[in-house]
Amino acid sequence: MNRIWWWLIDRVSRSLEPNERDTVLGDFTESGEPAGRALVDLVGLIVRRRAALWGRWLLRNFVAVMIGAGVSFYFRDIIYVNLASPLTRALITLDLPRHLVYTNPIDPFILYSKLSILTGVFLASPYISWQLWASVAPDRYRHEKRYLWPFVTLTSVLFVTGGLLGRKLALPLALQFLLSFAALSHSVATINGCWDLMIGLMVGVGLLFELPSLCWLVYLKRAEKPRRTIQP
Repeated sequence: MNRIWWWLIDRVSRSLEPNERDTVLGDFTESGEPAGRALVDLVGLIVRRRAALWGRWLLRNFVAVMIGAGVSFYFRDIIYVNLASPLTRALITLDLPRHLVYTNPIDPFILYSKLSILTGVFLASPYISWQLWASVAPDRYRHEKRYLWPFVTLTSVLFVTGGLLGRKLALPLALQFLLSFAALSHSVATINGCWDLMIGLMVGVGLLFELPSLCWLVYLKRAEKPRRTIQP
């Protein structure tokens, strides 16, 4: 049983930085602390480290997205017209009313806010990619620009390309299929329902296109030099 505890400690500790990991494992070995207690202390240490790290990461990315959303809100009408064209074509094709209804006076403002945040995410994608690399990239690659800039470029281009392809290809087909049920039942499409579908589809396809970047990160993680293990 003791070997199982130390095996868990060894596996969990691999999320720490190499130098910190060696220090922590050395302290556990020298202190003679029970393995179960050592595992609890190690998990607590990792949670505190990750909370501080990801808290700052989320705050920085949130600020970047809000800056992009603020700029996008100024051009909200242009953004709306460009993004609404697949929806307009689908409504015309199915002989449905071109003007969507809303059930709450605040719905138009919420819609413009959603579109601004959506555009802000795409505008801030290079910065988000850079922050992601700085947080999760393997240690020996983290500060090398020959890996940083290709990752940021690849991630940003794939995300934007996925969003554009989602709008150009997937969105018209999905809208025509789903709105056809509204035409058959003679019901009216609401502004929130249609736009939530459009926003979700564009972001979903954009994230799907990030799989190559994720695979690259996993490959670099596996390429790291093996770290030493501990013995109880």
